[in-house]
Amino acid sequence: DNEDIQFVFTVVLPKQGVLFDEVEQKLALKPDLMQKILSNQNARTEKLHLYLPKFKMEAVFQLNGVLIQLGMVNVFNDTEADFRGIINKQDDRSAYS
Repeated sequence: DNEDIQFVFTVVLPKQGVLFDEVEQKLALKPDLMQKILSNQNARTEKLHLYLPKFKMEAVFQLNGVLIQLGMVNVFNDTEADFRGIINKQDDRSAYS
């Protein structure tokens, strides 16, 4: 009965002597590997009480190049960009940074 389950997560423990970087590289190179691991009959489910310290994560991503490669060129052009459908007309701040 899963009514009282609040969170579910999966822990992948590498075999002894295998570095986590190696596991991470394999997972990155083979996207279907995680699904295979999760469906493995050797995997087991256990209940546990886990206490994690409070922490904060922040990240900054420069997506300009990626968005341009995806064809979103006009959004970076002050004269051709059209944000009328996504920004408030009363907001007089520049939509460009």
